[in-house]
Amino acid sequence: MLLTFKVYAKKALYEFGLAGGTGLISDYPGSDERRLRTVFVPTFIYRGAIFKNDQRGTRALFYHSRAIDIDLSVGAALPADSSKNKARENMDDLDWLGEIGPRVNIDLYKKGPYLIEAELPLRYVFSTDFSFTQYRGLRLYPQIDIRRQLNSKLRLNISFKMNWATEEFNDYFYEVPIKDVTSNRARFNAKSGYVGQDITVFLTYRHEKTFYILGARHSNFKNSTNRASPLFRTDSDTAIYMAFNYFYFQSKKKAH
Repeated sequence: MLLTFKVYAKKALYEFGLAGGTGLISDYPGSDERRLRTVFVPTFIYRGAIFKNDQRGTRALFYHSRAIDIDLSVGAALPADSSKNKARENMDDLDWLGEIGPRVNIDLYKKGPYLIEAELPLRYVFSTDFSFTQYRGLRLYPQIDIRRQLNSKLRLNISFKMNWATEEFNDYFYEVPIKDVTSNRARFNAKSGYVGQDITVFLTYRHEKTFYILGARHSNFKNSTNRASPLFRTDSDTAIYMAFNYFYFQSKKKAH
């Protein structure tokens, strides 16, 4: 998501770092319960010709032209403890989610400090507790990204995303099987379809070896296909987060 200025020097081919972040985030899409989450993870950035782990995420670049990239990208989502969520009480916990799949990136407008880009990712989704892994369907979420480089270190990012998923993905969040039916939680069979839309606004700032992020995301689930689920508790949600990534090692070799 980095728009390069002419004053920028070539970046290191790879960097090692430590990232940390905290945010007030809902337990799952459509949940009315939020909690403060804090995580710390080691990070690695690689800016190779094909395999990359950079501002667009971890990916393998298959095709590149002046305006279009096609890559294989990955992502992840945090778990949720059902014992702490009233709607999911006595249900199975929600494990870590992982995603992998092809993505098309299209530069719609690029001039001076401005960049407008469309992304079309299709992701294979799986859940894991690191002892057992299970397929959780496919997710399609086209998005528009608008970026404005404010100066050589500070950038404003605005992103709009819409989200559709197969039945397996929606089952994971909204299905109520017979074993989990209670007097306050009716049986529900989730369906494939529209999940919701997000608008995200965040600032990024790079100072020497440290990268900072401060942002907010507003989600709208009003027209969700599975809005009738007893696990669906709110039409909208706002998440606030901040994070940093400190790079303690940079290679002397530069990326091309």
